[in-house]
Amino acid sequence: MNLMPGKLVSSEAGKSTVRLDASAATRFDLGASPGSAGDAVTVGVRPESLQIFPDGGALPAGMTGMPARVESIERLGNITFAYLDGGTPEVITVQVMGQADFEPGQQVQVGMRPSQLYVFDATGTAIASAANA
Repeated sequence: MNLMPGKLVSSEAGKSTVRLDASAATRFDLGASPGSAGDAVTVGVRPESLQIFPDGGALPAGMTGMPARVESIERLGNITFAYLDGGTPEVITVQVMGQADFEPGQQVQVGMRPSQLYVFDATGTAIASAANA
């Protein structure tokens, strides 16, 4: 699972909003969470739940995204793994079915559906899933 640091930016009236530290523009809403605005969180997302789009391209409705740069590509026949630098402490891994048309050094957008994200508090306890929003 990809783990990315973030913050709760609001938590009120049964709804919370999370922002990724690596991209202030990357925000998504959650259902109620036990945290308070300003709390540090970790956002988790599986490699198969991410998609890569050309930099500057529009994301499909319902997706949020963050900019990244392709570090390397691992082509394994029917599946490809792309390893990206998104400004996060760890490399972001994206699983692509089939062949990927991206190359090392290329700027891209990493698209994610909020319903496939998980949020953990500072102790590592799962506090919310965007699927509950």
